[in-house]
Amino acid sequence: MKTIIFVAILMISLNAAGCSLYKASIDITGEYVHRRAGMQIVRFIIEKYEKGRVKEHRLMDWNNHPDTTFEEVKKVLRESIETVKQQLK
Repeated sequence: MKTIIFVAILMISLNAAGCSLYKASIDITGEYVHRRAGMQIVRFIIEKYEKGRVKEHRLMDWNNHPDTTFEEVKKVLRESIETVKQQLK
């Protein structure tokens, strides 16, 4: 779970957040599972920052919204990692 989010952060400069999480999931586990725990954590963190940008799909809508900045994407992914670390304690 933590590894998927970490790999996504490394890939984020080249891809959209959702695409990076998808690719990291494939690279780490060999398959994509839409409701994988790491993906869900990112979705839950996005809920805190979405500011009306999400209509149907949290990851896609928020990430693709013109008001979403690269700094916000990194912030959500960093907070997701911290959440995972706390859950693993």
